[in-house]
Amino acid sequence: MDKGCSVTFRTRTSYSVGLMMALAISLFLPIIHLILNAEFVAAIVITAIIFPIVPIFIIHYEVCDDTLRIRFGFVIRAMSIPIEDITTIQPTKSLLSSPAASLTDRIELSRKHGEMPVIISPKDRNGLLDQLIQIHSKIELDERLNTNKSR
Repeated sequence: MDKGCSVTFRTRTSYSVGLMMALAISLFLPIIHLILNAEFVAAIVITAIIFPIVPIFIIHYEVCDDTLRIRFGFVIRAMSIPIEDITTIQPTKSLLSSPAASLTDRIELSRKHGEMPVIISPKDRNGLLDQLIQIHSKIELDERLNTNKSR
């Protein structure tokens, strides 16, 4: 966690993502076998298929001063969103590509200036929402977001 970041939230993962990871791990030994038998092209192709799956499990959301930082994959700092730019937060079932490993428990952060919404899936959703609302009280929360605290 960087200086100025008050809290880090891990991502929530779903069973389907876990199954993809199990598949990737099960292909690890065949890749080693292919490399040892000088089948480099096949090893490279299988690795190219597996490589994008691994970063799914390396997603963190950090509240840093007045910014929500989303770190994912092997990238040190992938995305920063000024919390003041977040206008509404609502649950979504969208399967759009996003820094959200869960396929079922996602929230969409709508932003000012017509910027593309960001979909995330924090494991501690209520904790993250509390942090965001503390910093920017004008964020509108969808009533379907059942939070433990009254706002």
